[in-house]
Amino acid sequence: MSSTTQSMDYKNKGVRDICGLESELQGSDPTLTKTLSRKIFNIINDAKNLQEIIPDLAYLAARNEGLSPDTALGKIIYNVIDMIRKGTNKDNIMKYMEGVVMAVYIIEEAKKDKNNIDAYRILGCG
Repeated sequence: MSSTTQSMDYKNKGVRDICGLESELQGSDPTLTKTLSRKIFNIINDAKNLQEIIPDLAYLAARNEGLSPDTALGKIIYNVIDMIRKGTNKDNIMKYMEGVVMAVYIIEEAKKDKNNIDAYRILGCG
């Protein structure tokens, strides 16, 4: 499998994981926002050693009431930490987070739209 194919799989996995969080993201006060997903992306992007950012990710989740794996933020943070611990390379984790960030942005923008855009259908969820 080529590295391009693998990267595409990780990006799609990020989108699929967000699709699986539809009920958590539909709530009036979701824990995973486009700002927070972008912060996670930036923490990973800036990391020299992925193992060293695990406390930073946990702290970000805790500060935003998302440390529990029962929240959208917690689920994504746990997924990223699990990938880090399994030795997934940084490029693939970045691709995963690109998918997450894109999906969260699409969902948030669709919520603002007055035409009742179904972001989950656009993303291919379901």
